[in-house]
Amino acid sequence: MQDSTSTASTTTATRRAEEAVLTVSRLRELARSSRSGGLQARIEQTMLHRLPETSATGLDEMAALLREIIDGWLRRMRDAGIEPPEELPQEPSRLTTRERRNVLCIAALLTHEAVVTAEGAGLAVARDRAHEAMRWAALADDRRQMAIVWQVLASIASVDGDYDEEERCLREAVACARADGRPVVVATSLEALCAMLVARQRLDEAEELSEETMALTRGWPADDEHRKVHASVLLNRARIVMYRTRYSEGITLLRSALEWVDGDLDPSGRAALLTHLGSVYLRLQQYRQSIECQHEVVQLGATIDSPVIRGWGYFRLAEAHIALDELDVAEESLNRAADNAPESNVHLHLSIGVKRAQVYNRTNRPELALRTCAQIFREANGLPVPDLVMVTAVTMAEAEVQRGDLAGAESHMRMALDVARAEFPQRAPQAAVRLADLLVRRGHDDDALELLDELGLPEVLNPSERVSSLRVRGTIAERRGELGEALRVEREAAAIERTLLESRAEQNLNHARMVAEIDLLEREADLERERRQRLERELASAVVELSDRRRRVERVEDRLHSALERDVSSRDQTPTGFLREMLAELRAQNDEPAATERYVGSADDGFYRALRERSPDLTRKQERLCALIGAGHSSKEIETFMGIGAEGLKAQRKRLRKKLGLEQGESLEKMLAVMMPGR
Repeated sequence: MQDSTSTASTTTATRRAEEAVLTVSRLRELARSSRSGGLQARIEQTMLHRLPETSATGLDEMAALLREIIDGWLRRMRDAGIEPPEELPQEPSRLTTRERRNVLCIAALLTHEAVVTAEGAGLAVARDRAHEAMRWAALADDRRQMAIVWQVLASIASVDGDYDEEERCLREAVACARADGRPVVVATSLEALCAMLVARQRLDEAEELSEETMALTRGWPADDEHRKVHASVLLNRARIVMYRTRYSEGITLLRSALEWVDGDLDPSGRAALLTHLGSVYLRLQQYRQSIECQHEVVQLGATIDSPVIRGWGYFRLAEAHIALDELDVAEESLNRAADNAPESNVHLHLSIGVKRAQVYNRTNRPELALRTCAQIFREANGLPVPDLVMVTAVTMAEAEVQRGDLAGAESHMRMALDVARAEFPQRAPQAAVRLADLLVRRGHDDDALELLDELGLPEVLNPSERVSSLRVRGTIAERRGELGEALRVEREAAAIERTLLESRAEQNLNHARMVAEIDLLEREADLERERRQRLERELASAVVELSDRRRRVERVEDRLHSALERDVSSRDQTPTGFLREMLAELRAQNDEPAATERYVGSADDGFYRALRERSPDLTRKQERLCALIGAGHSSKEIETFMGIGAEGLKAQRKRLRKKLGLEQGESLEKMLAVMMPGR
């Protein structure tokens, strides 16, 4: 249960960050179209690529800045006699093109403010801002903006625990997106709804939506605008197949999704994918692979200074170390998770507390486990976290059994059973069997039998639960002197155990086959990566060489134009001699080493070594970007070669400056040019 809750929380945090980026992207677009340089500059100050890990003070500052911008726009609208309707209009208002742009700017600003206040001021304020944004978007009859607002409202409802409202808002978002008609808007809304259905384990509906989205995105280019949608489609598909225990297929899909997500451009998205992948490895008992995934999550969190991502990464590391019985290392990971977890992220703090208590139980420290669980109950009071309440109650019962307090253990197991019946019916049988075992140990045989009879047919129990149930019945029969019944029950339990052991042996064999298959897929992926790297290098050669040839042609054209504009004979040189001289110069240039060898190949030994000495944690993609910048290529050329847009290149350059330790005012181009051989 802990796996699903913390994964859901990580996914929610990622979705909130994506909403923030989506609203900022919309604001930028509207600011450009409204030709308001001042607005665009202010919007740049409120960029929220790392919204979930922003401090409470930072959120308050963002909210205040947004409110100042919004108030100014509202005054302009009132002066123009434009007010939003109290309810959503049935027909669009008649606005001029300029008025409509201004109305959309207000809608996007209010949407952005709703995302900020949901993390800071509270859900009620955020909901009011989102509804106000909806009225302005409806006034302009912009279905795309309305779809964005519906997604924000769905996120607010999810955090508030109102899952019916979340689904309603997401379906409204899909309806608005379909009315808008743009494929990216439709795909984004469909994937948000699909993610919700997967989380509720309504897999058939989710699979239908996933197939529709895959058909819609088939053939899309691999640019910045479409990468996230591609990755989201594959992630939801992976979650569906993993719920259906097709883990090998799920791992393949997650690895494909990782290929679409650039850790430099979208570190939070890559962290979410790695978290899912690590959870699958944990479930498959491939603990070392899980640890590798979570180490990368922690590194991504450190790269973008995200305490939330680091906190969940350390928490997942602790889970893997607990499974390996490396309890000291697990405690250290939990301490680091607690150090990184923001105070506002209550779910992460509570999850860490539960895991601490489980470690205390496994290391025979029941007193510490009980104190930790009691604190969790106090902090969780009134919060919509039934999963944590149930796990905490079970953990507390285990600690009380170690202390010999069977009455207290019974009380807390009853609490866990009540929560399971209300919220997680599939887990109720396990809780009921554990409670029946406690009742028998306390001598309440009749109550235990009554509880087991309530479970109904044995088919509702899994094999382990059936064995436990039969053993409880056998103990009661033996106490009552019904030795024949006790022997019959014990034989039945032994038969189930034998079948279970055979099944586990077969599962272990299948697991070994799956591991071998995964290893084969990983080797194939490595070979494919090497092939792609070779192709990228060849493409780099072509791009750089073509760029050099273009520069040579431009120099020749300049000289020819200058020759035509003046009298060549006055230079004591005939036109034929002048042309021969130029031809010899061109031949000499063509005899020079290939451009890539000068700018990329020779950089392997000197340039890259100098780069790594200055910043050891540069990625391969960042090193290649440094080589292209140092070689003097224009932004357009770099964007074409690396397959990214202007915004993506801007973000990468910003991260490069930070990693290379450049101060404000220092030139990245000059620093790299000095390091580049031959320049």
